[in-house]
Amino acid sequence: MPTVSRQDLANIIVNKSLGMEREDLVQMVASYMVETGETINIDDLVRDIMQLRLENGMVEAVVVAAHEPTEQVLTDIKNLMREHFPDAKQINLDVRIDESVVGGISVQLPQETLDLTVRAKLNRFKRKLQEGTKI
Repeated sequence: MPTVSRQDLANIIVNKSLGMEREDLVQMVASYMVETGETINIDDLVRDIMQLRLENGMVEAVVVAAHEPTEQVLTDIKNLMREHFPDAKQINLDVRIDESVVGGISVQLPQETLDLTVRAKLNRFKRKLQEGTKI
């Protein structure tokens, strides 16, 4: 079987999956990779797929928080996404709990991240101390 580039694979998947839910898409990609023995970096492939789906009006963001966000917080994030992507046909948030972020929230899109976590703030603070920069 000929090798397919990551970008070509992302295009194929997007063309076949525009109406699919995220869970079904993940299952399809995982099945393909197991069946073909592909060794493409899955994180890069998913980012490519998310970017292509975004270009087709499907905004998919990964929300990372230390604790389960409230419905109001998720609604606020969706409203921000609608402002940022006014032509979006659909907005999906994939919530992931990661206690290492300590607190706050991170919203990850294919090409950008809004990181408002306590962990990120602590890391910036630590870096400034190491650099001797005024705080």
